[in-house]
Amino acid sequence: MGQVVALKRAKKEYIATLQAEFKNEVELHTNIEHRNLVRLLGYTDNGNERIIITEYVPPNGSLREHLDGKICIQSQQAIPRLKYEKILNFSQRIETAIGVAHELTHLHMCAEKNIIHRDVKASNILLTEGFTAKVADFGFAMSEDETHIETKVKGTAGYVDPEYIRTFHLTPKSNVYSFGILLLEILSARHLVEIKRKVDEKIQIEP
Repeated sequence: MGQVVALKRAKKEYIATLQAEFKNEVELHTNIEHRNLVRLLGYTDNGNERIIITEYVPPNGSLREHLDGKICIQSQQAIPRLKYEKILNFSQRIETAIGVAHELTHLHMCAEKNIIHRDVKASNILLTEGFTAKVADFGFAMSEDETHIETKVKGTAGYVDPEYIRTFHLTPKSNVYSFGILLLEILSARHLVEIKRKVDEKIQIEP
C-alpha cells in the first residue's frame, strides 16, 4: 500500500498500431529483474486501454537530459521548472555506462530468453537519485529466437546497427553497436544527429 508507481499509457488513437509493441514489452519484461532495469509491476489490456505499470524512478531525469544540462527539478509551483546545469562528472558517466553494460549483459546471457532491446539510447536510460542507471522502454525488444521473423528495421536513427539495416538480421551485436554509440554520447555529451552543425563539426559514424 502507498507505493508510488509510473504509468505508461497508450493514446487511444494509436491502440491498433501499438498493440504489437505493447505485447512485446509485457511478455519480454515480465520475467526480467536487474538493478539496472526499470522493473515491470503490472499492466492493463482491456478494451481501449493499454497501460504498463513500472517502478517509479525518482525524478532525476534521463541520461540525455543530464548530458544536455537540462534537468527537471521539483519546485513549489504546480509545474516543475527546468534548471540548466551539467552535473554529471566523468566518474558518474563511467558508472552510468557500466550500469547499462551490466544490464545488456544480463539480457544477452542471463535472462530466460536472450533479449535484444533494439532501442538503447540516452533518452531510454533513467537515473535514480543515487545516479544508478535504469534501462527503460522495451517496446521494440525481441527475443533472439524471434529474429527470423523480422521484416522491418526498428530503432532510432544513429543508434541502429548498419548490418541490421542491410540484412534485417538482428543479433545481440546490434545492442552492442548501440551501446558503443551511447558511449560516444556519454564521453562527448553530444547528440548523434546534429543537423544544425557544420559538416566538419559533426560526429560522423562510418558503417
